[in-house]
Amino acid sequence: MDYLIFDTETQAIAINNAIFEIAKVLYASKGFPVDEDGIISSRDGVFDDAEVKTTSWYTPQQRLDDKWIVLHPRHSAAADTVLEDGTMGIVALMAQLPPQLEETEDTSWWPEQTL
Repeated sequence: MDYLIFDTETQAIAINNAIFEIAKVLYASKGFPVDEDGIISSRDGVFDDAEVKTTSWYTPQQRLDDKWIVLHPRHSAAADTVLEDGTMGIVALMAQLPPQLEETEDTSWWPEQTL
């Protein structure tokens, strides 16, 4: 998986929130019910209970090197949205964010797993 990399938790949270706000617009364009609280998900074209909503893009995590990560928005279903002008959702989304360092997940990011 690819991630956006940040020096601080505050930076990671701010971009995570920005990604979610932009994604809400993209999901709404795909017909998903969206309100100020989040996105109502669907399974097989049937929308879930309106009380159950996606309320964040990702939960920022801290790596062993103290950097913070947020899942790259290219992994979102909103990334595949085609806007009315033909622009792909991921292009529109990334154009609204400041440039970020991107990295692919590496095992050195996390403590060793013991069984």
